[in-house]
Amino acid sequence: MFIAFITNYTNDSVIYKYHINVYINILTFYVIIRNAYKMKFLSKSLKYTLLTCCILWTNTAYARSTIFIAEISDDLSHPNLSIHYKRGWQLAQETLEKSDILSFKVKVQEYSLGPDKKQAQKKLTKTILLNRPIAMFGTLGKENTQIVKNIAEKHKIPFFASLPLFGNNRFANLGNYSFVMRPSLSANLAAMARYISYHTTIKKIGILASNDDDMIQAVEYFKTKIFGFGFSDILYENYGDSANVKDMLEDVPVELDALLLGYTHKDIFKIINSDFSVKNKLTKFRIMASSLGELDLETLNNAAIPDGWLTTGYPWYSISSSNHDAFVNEYLKRWKTPPTYASIISYITYYAMINAISNASTTLGTDIVEVIEGRQLTSPLGSFYLQKDDHQSSLGVFAGLVATKQGKKIMDRWRYFNGLDLLKIDDSYYELFAKFIIEREKIDPIRHLFSPVSLDNWDFRKNKED
Repeated sequence: MFIAFITNYTNDSVIYKYHINVYINILTFYVIIRNAYKMKFLSKSLKYTLLTCCILWTNTAYARSTIFIAEISDDLSHPNLSIHYKRGWQLAQETLEKSDILSFKVKVQEYSLGPDKKQAQKKLTKTILLNRPIAMFGTLGKENTQIVKNIAEKHKIPFFASLPLFGNNRFANLGNYSFVMRPSLSANLAAMARYISYHTTIKKIGILASNDDDMIQAVEYFKTKIFGFGFSDILYENYGDSANVKDMLEDVPVELDALLLGYTHKDIFKIINSDFSVKNKLTKFRIMASSLGELDLETLNNAAIPDGWLTTGYPWYSISSSNHDAFVNEYLKRWKTPPTYASIISYITYYAMINAISNASTTLGTDIVEVIEGRQLTSPLGSFYLQKDDHQSSLGVFAGLVATKQGKKIMDRWRYFNGLDLLKIDDSYYELFAKFIIEREKIDPIRHLFSPVSLDNWDFRKNKED
């Protein structure tokens, strides 16, 4: 027993800590039982009592070879997003179990938070104190994400959030124990700015956006990128509710080269389906609208998004990478439906958590965080980091054009922009970019993971004159 106790607290690895403890407990159990029955001076009832205690002791040892992780969701997220998110991490869990890479078992405890903020906080705090998960992850609305982040900080439990906390994650003040896996809204808009920077015909840009704080923050970041490149200008800005877009469009200058719609995908669906005159006016402009391509193809197809719109998303069907091919094939085989951006983010999140836990010296949150901060991690989308200074993921953003292929809406002519490059570019780069714009491909520091098509002579619309 003493040896088992010492082993539990002195070993360098979580894997060995759990399993050497189990093996020693089993051996000790065997020795005790064997000798107990040789001791004739013990009564029969005492022997049975000793046997029962040893069985309970060994069961505890087995239980300690299982780590607990909390998956937290709420009813504030898009229903389809939650479904695909769950499928992603479940596939990761099943894949790891089949591979025998891990020497410990992982049990995911699933929790759902309601819309009541106080009740959600009370329920989750009680659950955390009762079950003490080693780590937490999930896709939540903004308020519930903040609740979990605060609990993670208080109880020192690593939390891996899927959705961004703010328009720009860098203002989120994540603390010591929370990480954001998905690129922020600012990164998405920056990716579109980078995309259009490759096409010098786009000089005049207009903005229609919601007056939500997060969207305004992201749009401001988008503007710094546009101004930074030095060859585009913002001619028009208007902020308001999506229900007022029809009136807002009346004042949009017709000479614009492109128009940014700064609204959520739900609002954009309402905008293009609410009024024929609105849709007709939008056809006069090259349109930029982020995150449409992150949705599953069925949702995107039903939304009737016009071809030629620039968006950000996840073109799983045309990414050429052995690691990504393996993920897609496994996902299709397991769920009989294509993956979405939520799927691959949760898949990557699960692997990142387990990587940190298996390499930590203990199961304490401080040790897990220390292992994963700044650590290079692999994923179906290539290598990435969880930065030490602000706990942001360096996962990047795909930007491309909505197109119809074989009757289905897809994201075509896309490029991949690394997350660190989107949010960490200083003024010297802008000066260099403006000076050598003709040789932009040679000096561009962004190394795209994938680039399936040439963007020469590109236009947002098939027929600019229409």
